[in-house]
Amino acid sequence: MKNIIFLMGLPRSGTTLLQRVLASHSEVASIAEPWVLLPLISCFDEKITASTFGHKELKHALTDFNLEFLEFQSRYYEHVRIFITQIYEKLSGKKKYFLDKTPRYYLIAEELHQVFPEAKFIYLFRNPIDVFDSAIDMFCSGRLYRVPFIYVDMMHGLNLLSVPIGQRKESIYAIKYEDFCADGEFLLQQICKYLQINYQSEMLINFNKVHFFGKMGDPKRYQSNGIISQRTKNKKPLSIVRRLLYKKWINNIKTISWEVSGYSKDEVLLQLYSRPNSSLIKQFDDLTGFIVCNIVLLLGYKLSSKLKKWQINSDELNPFPY
Repeated sequence: MKNIIFLMGLPRSGTTLLQRVLASHSEVASIAEPWVLLPLISCFDEKITASTFGHKELKHALTDFNLEFLEFQSRYYEHVRIFITQIYEKLSGKKKYFLDKTPRYYLIAEELHQVFPEAKFIYLFRNPIDVFDSAIDMFCSGRLYRVPFIYVDMMHGLNLLSVPIGQRKESIYAIKYEDFCADGEFLLQQICKYLQINYQSEMLINFNKVHFFGKMGDPKRYQSNGIISQRTKNKKPLSIVRRLLYKKWINNIKTISWEVSGYSKDEVLLQLYSRPNSSLIKQFDDLTGFIVCNIVLLLGYKLSSKLKKWQINSDELNPFPY
């Protein structure tokens, strides 16, 4: 199906905002976050999936299956493509496109391009520090002891998201969140051109009327006043512990990821170092979170189902630079 749009971007990178703007177009349908392709495509990868029956064993079984039927995986992907296409066609109704925005599709980004070679792919990038800030505030309630909940997103997300882009620069459309906030009209015109649909100027106004059902998606998506803007966070104070944590995440970003996302590592580090230190109370709170998190990790406890899901050992999970 040519008429599927995959909006790719890390959690807290602005994908919900862009999704709502695009969904306000008369030719684009969408729902909050489908997620449906994650279990369907990741069944061949035991590194990102866990199960009570043992996903590593499932991987071995599927490998053996493929030895008996050499076209098994390609036929499986073909049927996934047909199944999803039928569902999305029904969801799109008379509209030209169905837009799928599921942030954790970065885990299967390369496979999505293989399974849906004719789909449209829009990649949205955001300054890594702003992503870190927003993710900790939203998913961890601002507390560092809950960092393991988002560790994989922050530590590996940008690298995994960037993998498919180098080989497909001409077939995708990539933008920066900051550029979209600065001149949304121009970028929307370019996106519509990429999608081969007419630009509708009212998209920048009507997006605030777009509502999705269900629990998925940004819980604050309907709190906007209808104005698209990027808040400057360069002056937001940071604790010493959080600054070191951000530095570790930034240093893990690969050169190709900096290139395709359009950000400079040196500039991002300069932004990190230029932020003032937080209050003593916040310093103590982050330090306490650091200690609690590391004690729990060292004891081998699993704070959430996500730790089980990723099947990562405690050394790799440790998000702190010590």
